[in-house]
Amino acid sequence: MTQIKITDSAGVTGVFTNPITIDAYSPPKPVTAFGVTPDYNNGETGFTDHLALFPKSNSSRIYGSDCAQWNTPHTNALSARGDRVWFSWKNYNLAPVIANWNALTKESDFTFFHEANRPTGGPVLADYMAFMDQLMKARSVHHNSDLIKIGPCFSEFPAVNGNEGTKWQSFMRDDYDFIGWDFYHPQPNKLSPPADSLALPISSGKTYGKIVRIGEWGIQPGTGYTEAQAAGWVTGIGALAVQNNLASMAYWCSQKVGNPNYHVDDRPLVLAAVKKLLG
Repeated sequence: MTQIKITDSAGVTGVFTNPITIDAYSPPKPVTAFGVTPDYNNGETGFTDHLALFPKSNSSRIYGSDCAQWNTPHTNALSARGDRVWFSWKNYNLAPVIANWNALTKESDFTFFHEANRPTGGPVLADYMAFMDQLMKARSVHHNSDLIKIGPCFSEFPAVNGNEGTKWQSFMRDDYDFIGWDFYHPQPNKLSPPADSLALPISSGKTYGKIVRIGEWGIQPGTGYTEAQAAGWVTGIGALAVQNNLASMAYWCSQKVGNPNYHVDDRPLVLAAVKKLLG
């Protein structure tokens, strides 16, 4: 009896016993984990409202200036509903990050300084890369190293592209596990094709050979398109994400009581489109 082993480009190995033809082998395709990221600016009430509005999700991000919002109730609540949790922070304190790693029980994602390439408010490149050296070294000796996935997160906004659109490449490293992006529909007075918003995230993954994760995305109420068209844009983004094997897509959900620009709680067609992606 002869066995054939085939390993695909993702490192997945299949073992087959004769008789079999090579044509019969079809490597598994990655599945996009659609989810929703809460607007933590709404406080605990907003977080509770978010969970009620979206009881099901597959991915989300927890962010903050430091690690204070990585508190156990938030993390547990997001994980319990089915999220793969992506943590981000903006200060150079490594100790609380390692403390979080100590408590990990499942594979999770970590980003230092999300949207690092913004024209204003971003980190100094040399300081960023020096801290990233420390972060990678700390992971290499950590007992949970297999559960810790590290990557950057960049902005794909018109303002970024118009000022420093290629700055994100300066932050790239070979040892990242993924490339992260935040993007939004560019303007409220004209409907933009979904492919325009996803072009850079998709091409970046192909250029660097990394999986791509989206921590924020959304479309604002517009004067140049109807709600039905906005919902169609959401559906189109989802289709492109699946077609291009993006690893995760977390829609930015802001209730009206917080940042209203991308709220969905009173936009039933957009809300339905988002929830359909969640499965």
